[in-house]
Amino acid sequence: MHHLVRDMGREIVRKESLPEPGKRSRLLNPKEVCDVLRGNKGTKKVEVLMCHTYRVRALEGVPLSTEAFQKMKNLRVLRINGLCVSGDFGLFPKQLKWLSWQDCPLERIPSNFPAANLVFLDMQLSAIREFDLNLQCCPMLKELNLSSCQHLRKTPKFNGAQSLETLLLQACISLTEIDQSICQLKSLQVLDINCCYEIQTLPVDLGDVQSLRSLRAYYTGIKQLPESVEKLKNLETLAVGFLNGGRIFPQRRAINYGLSEADIHVDTGSYPP
Repeated sequence: MHHLVRDMGREIVRKESLPEPGKRSRLLNPKEVCDVLRGNKGTKKVEVLMCHTYRVRALEGVPLSTEAFQKMKNLRVLRINGLCVSGDFGLFPKQLKWLSWQDCPLERIPSNFPAANLVFLDMQLSAIREFDLNLQCCPMLKELNLSSCQHLRKTPKFNGAQSLETLLLQACISLTEIDQSICQLKSLQVLDINCCYEIQTLPVDLGDVQSLRSLRAYYTGIKQLPESVEKLKNLETLAVGFLNGGRIFPQRRAINYGLSEADIHVDTGSYPP
């Protein structure tokens, strides 16, 4: 039944403009997406565009200009996983709310990247070294996923990202620290730095993030939690482990129904191996 409803919906969208896909509200068909992007045929009618190079082989490795998106002024949902897009990102749609750009080839996020309306940003597996996006310009952002960005050396500054609820940084193997400004976040519920091997410490005042429910720092270099962690009264899951001489000590705590002060061992080395 689900597939029937989905196919009916897609057929309704297709009939919005049979000869010109760029004038439809949704672009999902790989061949049509390729045609619209390579021919700069998008229009203000497009609200959703979904593309992944594993489905659109014709775009794999093909350089695209930001001009291909310039006319899609009402684009709200965009998936361009694996696509090579460059140029003036000031031309990108300003109404974007949901963006998935996994395997992004950019080493830096341009300062003029339009993020004022973003709620969800997924840039897993990207080549990013510096995440320069000013999160003060992202007041609506709720989820940021930079997992497996293996060249990322530092996190962004989190000042102003007061809506951020989920921060995923797992397997960022070059990441050495988390900016102290994360302690100012009042809505953060999930922090995942599993497999960030180079991280040795957590921000001293992390306990100020009273909304935090899940802290995952397994397979890291962290040997001791900051004492402020004892203030995390809403914490439900705490997973911590550390590396020592190449050996991983699986000190792990996974609490499902909340933690009391007695549940939190500040020194992770006190757990039995």
